[in-house]
Order: sequence, then C-alpha cells, then structure tokens
Amino acid sequence: MVYNSHETKRIAFVVASSTGEELQATTRDATTIFNILTDQSLGMCHPKQSQLIHRCSSRTELESAILPVLECWNPSTQLIFYFSGHGEVIKNNYCLKFGEKYYPFRNLLTELETNGVSRAILILDACHSGAAIGTKSDGSSIIVDEDDIPQGIAIIASSKKTQQSYELEDRSHSVFTSLLCKGINTGLDGTPTDNGLISVDDIVTYIQDKLSTEEKLSSYFQTPVFQISKADKAIWITKNLTKATGRQETENSSDIPQNTHAVQSSDDLRTLYEQNAPSYHPCLNANIDDLNLSLLKEYSNKVEPGFFDNQRLPAVLSKLGLYSPISHNGKKFLHKSAVLCFHKTPHILYPQARSIFFVGNPPDAPHFEREDIYGPLSYQVQQLVQKVNSYIVQKSYIDNKGTRHDVAEIDMSVVREMISNAITHRNYDANGLVKVTLTKEAVEVYNPGSFPDGNSWGKFLQSSLTVSEPTDAAVALYLTNLLVYEGVGRGFSVFKRYIEENGPDSLTCKEESGNVCVRLLRHTVSQKFVEGEEEGTDDKWRLVGEILNQPTQNRDLKGADLSGVDLRGADLSGANLVGANLSLADLSFANLSGANLSFANLSFADLRDANLSFADLRDADLRGANLKGAIFENSPGDRSKFHNQGDTIPD
Repeated sequence: MVYNSHETKRIAFVVASSTGEELQATTRDATTIFNILTDQSLGMCHPKQSQLIHRCSSRTELESAILPVLECWNPSTQLIFYFSGHGEVIKNNYCLKFGEKYYPFRNLLTELETNGVSRAILILDACHSGAAIGTKSDGSSIIVDEDDIPQGIAIIASSKKTQQSYELEDRSHSVFTSLLCKGINTGLDGTPTDNGLISVDDIVTYIQDKLSTEEKLSSYFQTPVFQISKADKAIWITKNLTKATGRQETENSSDIPQNTHAVQSSDDLRTLYEQNAPSYHPCLNANIDDLNLSLLKEYSNKVEPGFFDNQRLPAVLSKLGLYSPISHNGKKFLHKSAVLCFHKTPHILYPQARSIFFVGNPPDAPHFEREDIYGPLSYQVQQLVQKVNSYIVQKSYIDNKGTRHDVAEIDMSVVREMISNAITHRNYDANGLVKVTLTKEAVEVYNPGSFPDGNSWGKFLQSSLTVSEPTDAAVALYLTNLLVYEGVGRGFSVFKRYIEENGPDSLTCKEESGNVCVRLLRHTVSQKFVEGEEEGTDDKWRLVGEILNQPTQNRDLKGADLSGVDLRGADLSGANLVGANLSLADLSFANLSGANLSFANLSFADLRDANLSFADLRDADLRGANLKGAIFENSPGDRSKFHNQGDTIPD
C-alpha cells in the first residue's frame, strides 16, 4: 500500500499529557504507540501527517494541535487517537487531565462530529476511562479487505469506570499499553485471523485474557473495555503479523509473513522511503548469514520464548520484525536497526557503528592509549563498561564511629547509563563515533550530534520524565532486552539522583564541535568522607583515611595510635612504625614489607596473609596475633616475643 497526498487513509494523533512525577511511562508509551501506528507493516498511518505530542500541559495546547487537522478532514480518512495520562469523572463527565486542567472527553467527540470525522479509533490509557463509553453492542461484524477503512467510531478504554489504570512495576510502560503493543508486535502471540488484521475486539480480548491468566499481572485489577458505534464493518487497528492458515503459498512466503510492500515504480519506492523512518530502511548489502545467532536467540527467547528453536531463520527474522517493510525486486532485506544490533560486524555496512575507548588525556599527552570497539551495539556497551570498570579503584573512608567503608571512586551505574545512552540514542546517519575517555579527573562520554530541537541537558534534568525518549525506537527496544544492567534505559532518573546526592559539578554536560559530552568526575562519591572531613572524625581516623587512599612508601608513623583500626590491604611498605600501637588492628593482606615495627604493639592484630618480608620486628609484641599465611622472609625479631596462638614463624 502506497500513500499519496490525495488519498491519505489513516492519520494517528498520539498524546502524552503532562503528569508531573506521578506517572513515568506516558511519554515512552506514546512514542511506542506512535511508532507502531506509523509502521507501514502494522498500523499504516501516514508518518508525515500523523502527530506525536509529549507532555501536553493544557487543553489549549491539545486543541491548537488537533483542530487544524480536523478542519481539513477528508471523510474517507480514519483517525487513530491515543491518550496516555490521568483521567477523572467530574460531575458525571469523563475528563482527560492536562497539567492541572481538565478536558471533557465529550468535547473531543463533538469536534469529531462537527468536522465530519466518522471513522475513528479512540484509545484511552487512563484511570476510569471506561466512563467514556457505554455498553458494548452485540452486533455481528463483517470481514473487510485490509485496505478498506470501515466507517464507525470505536473507543477502547484501559479500565472500567470504577477502576484505576496502572503502570508496570518498573514504570517503563503502563500495563494496558505494554499488552496492547505486545499483542500487535507478536501477532496475538502467533494467532492468525481470517482477514490478516487485528480488530478492536481481537486486541481487547487478547489484553483481557493476559490480565486474567498471567500470574505476574494478577495484581493489576483493571479490565479493558470497548464500544463500537455506527460501524458498517469490523474495525481493525493494525495488520496481523501472524498469517492466516489455509492459503496456498510458496515456500518462501510460508516461512515469512508478508510485511513488505510491493513496489511498482520509482515513485512508489521514493514514497516508501519517505514514509518509513531511516532505521527501517533496508540494508541492501546485509546477509542473514552474518548475523550473530547467539545474540539473536537471546533476544528471541526474551520476546518470543521457544520460537527460535522451532523455526527457520527467515521466519524468526520476520516474526521479530527485523526485515525492512521496503522490498527491492521482490526480495526482503534486514533493516538498519537489525543490522546495528544483530550483525557480527555492523561497522562494515555502517562505518560509524563502532566506538573508541581512550585512556589518558588528548593524544599528545604521555601514557595515552586508544582501543577501537567493534561488534553489535549491545556488545559495544558491555565492552566499554567493562573497560572503564577495569581502571576503577576502591576508595575507603572511616566514619566518626571508626567504621571503615569501601566505595568505588566512580559510580558504575552512572557510567553504564552514560554509555548506553550514547550508543542507543546517537544518530547513526551522522558522522562521528561514540568515544569514552578515562582521565585522572573524570570519565567522559562523547556522543556525535546534539539534543533534539527544543531540549537540553538542563531541561531533561528539570523534567518529570524518568525514562529515555529514544531516537530509534527499534534500537532502544533491542538493547533494552539484550542489556541486563539495572538502570539502563531509565533515562535521566539515574543522572538526577546522582547529581542530587553529589552536587551539580559531579556530573555535567556540554555541547561542542558537533558532540554532546557528559562528564563524570572521579572521587565525587562520598568525597568528604574519603578525605576525612566528616564532622566529628578525629585525627586517628583521618590518618587511617590517608593511609588507605594516599599510598606512600616510607610513611613516618612512629608512635602512631592505630589500635583497632581496619587497614586491610593497606600499603605500608617501608613505613616507620617504631613503637606504634597496632593492637587489635586488622592488617590482613597488608603490605608491610621493609617496615620498621620494632617495639610496636601488634598484640591480637589480624596479620593473615600480610607481607612482612624484610620487616624489622625486633621487640615487637605479637601476642595473640593471627599470623596465618603471613610472609616473614628475612624479618629480624626476637622469637620469644612471638606468641601467635600456635602458628610457626618461619626463618
């Protein structure tokens, strides 16, 4: 099916209202629905004339966007309206809430009638949305051809009038919209329909069944309902990716549902490229033999458990939506997002689909290292995170009660989010590479491009939205399922929390030279504790903090009071500890090689696996000390002083 400007058949109008901090899934839900409805293999809404509105804050904003569309309405066109947000019944009128203002749903119906909109599907994902409809008609449906838009108005509500509508536990999507999208994307879990379409009745029945039979959804007490009025035929919402049975098909088409469009002219081809997002454009040089099958199986088992092992590869690729909706000479090709996420070497087909890891300051600085990272995008995220983590060291601090705490100098959950955001959200049509640089001062992640129009780092931090708004919904979907890190895909909520806890300078962002650079300072985690600045911390604990975090050979600690302290793994090589009090101290795994411990009190100290080679232990008191595994090579000392609970001190 190819659209032109004179015969637009379907237009989507998708709205996520501004809800403050109360709802976190509305924007992601709206984006996902919009992508499905404008996908030419599913909803077939015109991608240019359809509209997506995020964080709509007033009825004025809604009306200023939708009324110009309705005023020029073609009676043969069908409207697909989707709303995500709050809904309330006020004086027996069902209202949609935008910011702090209410918009009576009947106003929308009046506008549709006034402007001659007689074909529409209105989807409401909001509490009490069942109040927007009456009783469902029991009239029978008439099967229609897929290109014939039936007359009539259908209203789908996410819950009954007396019920609330819920978000999933992780708040990534609403319960209703997640099931709505799953039903469409899986072809009703592999259930064919006679006409190859998913009707309003089909999808609502699917959602109701999931809510009533799946244990993990049993705690959500909401029941979707719908009403269809003045319809002369069954109203369908999308194509069904699961093909109907009983048809005579070729071997190729029996394996692959036909989701691509036949192209009969160069104008048709140009139109299809314009209608489909670049992420769904075909990659003509990609071969399915070059896919990473283990990665593909991992993804398939998460979204379609068991399907991968029982089907041929072309059928799996089609089921998972990895073929482009645009065919060339009757042949199917993988789309761009599929290549980026599942091809073994996507950089060969898209040279910008690789990343770089740097250690050190710019290339002219000493000790500068560079490593290029290749492979599927999820692999690049994992490799970059692992490489940063391999350079991170633990910092220790002693609180005012003398308790030792070990913390990483960099919060890896923030690093993971920085890297996954850069890989997921960059524009792979633009030049430049994602770069991760690790310096003495910070971790810096450079992402080619800029923030979307009208947005900035500051606006995102101030927004109530806590999940990412992906540039490429397909890439975001694949990486969400392939990456198992907690926090990935949670957008700016991780950043906001970190800045609130560590200050505005701990994590910053700037745009320069065509890149967005996010910078995370080292040592910002509990900095005041690491440096011994916590109120009430005395000199003894400050000294312990210095020993742990600022290793120095030959440190002068003569006569120091270090009794009962935790110095596990500390570097005290060559230290002057003459006469120091280390009784009851934990020195396990500490490096005390060459230290002068003469006259030191080490009674009941824990010296397991400590390195005491060449240490001077003359007249040291080791009564009751645990010396299991300790190394005493060439350590002078008076054996009569070694009371070590039966352990033997080697010569």
